[in-house]
Amino acid sequence: MGRCSCIALFLCGTLFGLRMSPAVFTAQGVPIGDRIYLDVPLVLSLGEGESPQNFAVDVLPPEMTGRRPIDGFEDIPPGAFEVDGEPILFVGIDEPAIRKLFANFPNDSAMFNRRFMVQLRIMPEGPTGNMVAAILANYLIETESNPSVRTGGWPIAVAPSVVDFDESGIAELSIFNNDTIVHDIHCAFGVPEADPRGVAIALSPGFSPANGDIFSLDETSFTIDAGGSRNISITISQETLAEITSNVEAILWLRIPEVEGGARFVRLRLKPY
Repeated sequence: MGRCSCIALFLCGTLFGLRMSPAVFTAQGVPIGDRIYLDVPLVLSLGEGESPQNFAVDVLPPEMTGRRPIDGFEDIPPGAFEVDGEPILFVGIDEPAIRKLFANFPNDSAMFNRRFMVQLRIMPEGPTGNMVAAILANYLIETESNPSVRTGGWPIAVAPSVVDFDESGIAELSIFNNDTIVHDIHCAFGVPEADPRGVAIALSPGFSPANGDIFSLDETSFTIDAGGSRNISITISQETLAEITSNVEAILWLRIPEVEGGARFVRLRLKPY
């Protein structure tokens, strides 16, 4: 069974006296084809003076989520994210409810190089009056990077989703148009957020932000026919490679400006040699 890495931000909800962690986390490199424990448990506990209570935990389908996925992410497929155990959790005084969180992606090569957003809802079981109160957690799941497959996703996809540069300073990317119409793709370098305070793209564990200016592209904009693909090259100079003294990471954005949810990104990682 494969392993993945998680970046957790342990925020606690205080609605109806309930504390919850994590409210936000990112899991990277999640394998497909196996049920994978994400190494971060869901923990629900009561505030001081609160009474024991049952809470319902639901993975919301896209039509019920309170927000669209952030740029670069898609809605997670049904059944691909699971909270272990029964959907009703009892939380007692000094008796927190703890549940394991799992990813369970099908064994389909189209699932490589994908990024998904999950929204988890926690609310009291039973009647709650005229207003229904709930805590919403947002989790980001990045599947395993693979340079050798035509990956899925709409409207465009990219392989690999993570590039670890070697001494050559050259990397190749494949961009796929999975839509039924022609798309114009625009590329730009950016920096992940090192200390996210909400739902945001986080740096890979052990990496600091890199300046996107150290990279260059052979093409910054291009057109891909419906169902087609295109390869592009990213380079970094030997002089710059020699100056790298710590692990750094940037991101390359590929955007279709006129399509909401049409952005994808690639992590670009450098280590000292």
